[in-house]
Amino acid sequence: MAVYSLGNTRSDKALPVLKEALKKPMLEVSAWQAIGNLRTEGAKKFLLEQAQRFVKEGKNPPPAMISAIGAAQLTEAIPYLRQWLRSSDPRVQEAAALALGMLRDKEAVPLLIPLLEAKDVGLASAVANALGMLADPRTLPALYKALKRVKNPADTQVVLNALVAIQSINERSSILCLKSSFASLSCPRL
Repeated sequence: MAVYSLGNTRSDKALPVLKEALKKPMLEVSAWQAIGNLRTEGAKKFLLEQAQRFVKEGKNPPPAMISAIGAAQLTEAIPYLRQWLRSSDPRVQEAAALALGMLRDKEAVPLLIPLLEAKDVGLASAVANALGMLADPRTLPALYKALKRVKNPADTQVVLNALVAIQSINERSSILCLKSSFASLSCPRL
């Protein structure tokens, strides 16, 4: 908890301590989160250097580092985030999708839409969440299609996030589509 709270200091003086914490597996995730929350020039520089290193080495970065990029609003890392959407690791893809959403990268919409159909529920759910952050009307057809995943109980979070995304776009035309989607649902009675 102490490591995470260092991110609230918004001071580069916390960065050396957080870099040390990255070396300890029990603190790594909290340290990445704190670095992202610093949002200082030093933290952004460090995150960008780390992103470049992982790309150069052809390795997947830790998902927590990717999340930190989004939290830090590090727009310079957008090309790397887009690249990580093609990772073979769904957790890396998930973190990259959410970071692109946090960075409001509407140019990533064509890359995100196909991932809404991912078999991995966590990834599809994160993509629906990211599309909601982007609130781009171009995503509506794919989000409407995602509502059909309700037939599989494991996909409930994808459907919920798609509904929130549709709501965030705030298109009046969505009302008819949602009405017909809900009419065709066969939800279990509680």
